[in-house]
Amino acid sequence: MDVVEEKKEPTTLMEWVLQNKLRFAGGVWGTGMLGGLAYNFGKKGPLSLKIIHTRVFAQALTLGTLAGIGLVEAYGAVAAPVIAEQQRQPPAKQP
Repeated sequence: MDVVEEKKEPTTLMEWVLQNKLRFAGGVWGTGMLGGLAYNFGKKGPLSLKIIHTRVFAQALTLGTLAGIGLVEAYGAVAAPVIAEQQRQPPAKQP
């Protein structure tokens, strides 16, 4: 007997990012490259230097994004049991 696990649709941005980590990181990298190129082409200097600076900027942005995703996952693993317990308890009545 096969157990089929249903995929639930993400309801928040954080859930979507956690389900699509590589797609999100690739989007951040692409956006960083485009933004870096736009910024660097406004400055004077050789083309090769502009491309190198853009790549380094986008790479740093992507590494920061991956580190942030890792922190969110670590926090989620620690906080999930606490959140589940809070959702099971009925809210306290106000006197």
